[in-house]
Amino acid sequence: MSTSSLRSGHDWLTHPVGLLGLVVTMAALVGLGFKVGADKTIQLSILIYVIPMVLVVFRYPVVSIYLLLILCFGANGISRYIPAQWGLMIDATLVLGWIATLARRFPRNWDTDGDPRVWGELKEDGFVLSLLWFMFILVELVNPDAQSREAWFYAMRNMGFYQVLAVGLAYFHIRTNKQLKFMLHVIFGISVMAALWGIRQKYFWLDAAEEHWLFVEDHATQHILFGELRTFSFYSDAGQFGASQAMVFLMAIIMAIKPSSNRSRIFYLITFVLCFVGFGISGTRGALAVPAAGGLMYLIVSRNTKILILGLIVMASTYGMLRYTSLFHGVKQVQRMRTALDPNEPSLLVRLRNQEFLGHQLDRMPLGAGVGSSGFWGNRFSPNTVFAQTATDSYYVRLWVETGVVGLSLHLLMLGFFLGAGGYRVWHTTDPVLKHQRAALLCGYAGMLFASYGNGVFNQFPTALIICLAIPVMLSDHWNRLSEEQP
Repeated sequence: MSTSSLRSGHDWLTHPVGLLGLVVTMAALVGLGFKVGADKTIQLSILIYVIPMVLVVFRYPVVSIYLLLILCFGANGISRYIPAQWGLMIDATLVLGWIATLARRFPRNWDTDGDPRVWGELKEDGFVLSLLWFMFILVELVNPDAQSREAWFYAMRNMGFYQVLAVGLAYFHIRTNKQLKFMLHVIFGISVMAALWGIRQKYFWLDAAEEHWLFVEDHATQHILFGELRTFSFYSDAGQFGASQAMVFLMAIIMAIKPSSNRSRIFYLITFVLCFVGFGISGTRGALAVPAAGGLMYLIVSRNTKILILGLIVMASTYGMLRYTSLFHGVKQVQRMRTALDPNEPSLLVRLRNQEFLGHQLDRMPLGAGVGSSGFWGNRFSPNTVFAQTATDSYYVRLWVETGVVGLSLHLLMLGFFLGAGGYRVWHTTDPVLKHQRAALLCGYAGMLFASYGNGVFNQFPTALIICLAIPVMLSDHWNRLSEEQP
């Protein structure tokens, strides 16, 4: 390819001259890092990750999404074995994916001979609302009641920055049945590995790194209850592991109803069984809301009255068994799930008291105490404030504390729109296989919405990324048009 024929940023960056320029630039950054004494883990990340990934992602931008999935599932686990700034890899991959996408689509000259539709994805509902939400998070930077500006920088990433970037990438690159199926299979495949990893922890052994994390880094209090291990696999904690496994086993069983092939059905059923076991051994009570709410959503969008009635009977029977009987009480996992339905459960009463206390503190703070004022970042940057010292537990309570009633209302409106519009579009999908793929993501999303009241799992990885990738598939009319074109 001659330089005169290069018409886009992608063409320039995949030309030998452009590739050489990238390598030289990265090498210069590494040299600068050594010169200024930057963290060696960052230098190594540039050497072993950034250079080859830049080359691959600029050639195939969709690869950035699959890399993100691998990183978001595995970053917490690998950090127990190799301490490094693995979280920065997620930031780098998101930004890299966007640069590669823009380079591919950006015309070489400011002319009008390009396709005006190449930026149409940025006008989609999911991206526009995610961008508006992130703009509100930017406004929070000047919140007069903010506890720490530095905390804002760290906390805003999970609260809005990752969402707008990941949703945009999914709109751009998950556009065909093949891409959608492959994305789902990557999610299922890693989740199966996580379930097997958790089974090894529960029934066989904990390795040295996991024991160090539990007993030296002081996570045993939350993960060993009454002598029983709450399995965490290679996730950040047992709560995230249980919620993610519940989300995936729900998605898998929905897709098994209308698979593209018998081999796919077998894979989905295996995923369902193993992730159901993973959910059970995590001991995560709040994750019960995932199959309950997600299952109800599926019964609605399935458009089958008999299945809806049967499903409601099964759900009511399961609730009645857990709430009003002692059946299977000898199984420790069932015992723990049963406590989630007890209105007098001590931890629930503590949470309600905390919420009442926080409500009094937030009376005159319509924008909240500032992004990053509670939880981990609050304890790090403003440890002496009541917002850092009072546990929020719930994702929505954290939003309320950090963005106030204004932010919480805006966010709930956005999440509600995603659920309603997604349900409407899935309802009108005609191709049965595609309908169940979209329904699986919609129902997983619905389940996580309700589970996040009891735990702050909605914006934690890998769940947060799965949700961000689900939003474009749920909402875009592109999939309804594609469904109508199926033979």
